[in-house]
Amino acid sequence: MDTNAGYRLPVRAQVNYVAEWFSEWSEMQRGDFLPVLAQQFVPSGYVNGLVSGLEGLGCTDDRPPSLFQCRIKLFREWSENWGTAEREQFLNQIKAVDAAFVSRFEEEVNSVPGIGDTKVSDSQPKPVDGFEQDGGEGETD
Repeated sequence: MDTNAGYRLPVRAQVNYVAEWFSEWSEMQRGDFLPVLAQQFVPSGYVNGLVSGLEGLGCTDDRPPSLFQCRIKLFREWSENWGTAEREQFLNQIKAVDAAFVSRFEEEVNSVPGIGDTKVSDSQPKPVDGFEQDGGEGETD
């Protein structure tokens, strides 16, 4: 019996895992991840010639999937449930690792008609401490 059936990793942990995996990936793997990221983070109208290449990341032969393929599968599953804040946090975390990748992502996304507002903020990623922060220091209600 599977003892993990029903356990779902917290969203914040999901974001952190995928950001860590991204930091470990080669340039080629990051290039393969770009259309996956765009497909997950942009409305369904995103095609721009990239989505057709996604089938190559699946398991089409008799070999077991690679670690990269497994992580892409988890990213696809997890990111379906991420809100705007988590997506922005993820993009900011990978921007800290590879700003050029995020720039390519933004260029790709902004080339899709009707999606001109996707931009990663210039702020530094928030520390992950389990608490939400609501802005400035010393603010009181």
